[in-house]
Amino acid sequence: FDVQEAVASGRLDSIINLRPLEPDGTVKELQFQLRSREREFMESDVLELEGLLREEERLDDARRITEAAPGRAGIKGQVPTGKGLFGLAPRSRRVQVIRAEVDRRREEIRAFDKENAKELEAEADTNRRERLRQLGATKFIGGPEVAKERAIGIARKQFEETFNANNFGSPDDPPPPGRVVIDPSKSSTKAKPKTLDAEVSKLERRVESGELTRAEAAKMMRQLLER
Repeated sequence: FDVQEAVASGRLDSIINLRPLEPDGTVKELQFQLRSREREFMESDVLELEGLLREEERLDDARRITEAAPGRAGIKGQVPTGKGLFGLAPRSRRVQVIRAEVDRRREEIRAFDKENAKELEAEADTNRRERLRQLGATKFIGGPEVAKERAIGIARKQFEETFNANNFGSPDDPPPPGRVVIDPSKSSTKAKPKTLDAEVSKLERRVESGELTRAEAAKMMRQLLER
């Protein structure tokens, strides 16, 4: 059935008692809630079966003990009937069937949890890759060294583009109103990129020596670019 229609009509809510859904995240949140409720239902069903199994085993034990007397094993001098362990008859067919069903349901829950964990991991990995793509850093997956070089390269490029646009612009562009045109040949204008390179080199050395983490270096780089 159509997800949106089912949510709007309240049919799903009446079936599995869904919590209110966010308007902008209906499908994703619905999927999460459905899986959560499915897991709850599976656990509830198996707990009910386990309760039934315990009751059946209790009744079956009484039957087996009665059938084994007076030749029950475990009492010195008495001869076991040979019907089973300690002279007791085997479990009834009903108990065996219920126990097999409990085991099967438990195995289903384990498989469900395993599959759910895989999906959550895949979703987290997708979100991470998308975030890196948005940052223009799709090559971060190459390891710490690649990540560091890529981050520094991106920061340096952004700084140079911003610096050049603010101070020099395109050679063909007329100077903006009220803007003082800076001569690129003057030493004062060359000092800023050199200062950035020096700061970047310092950060590189501190990351390599273990003095800074990559996250700390990235934060310092961002602060440097914001000055």
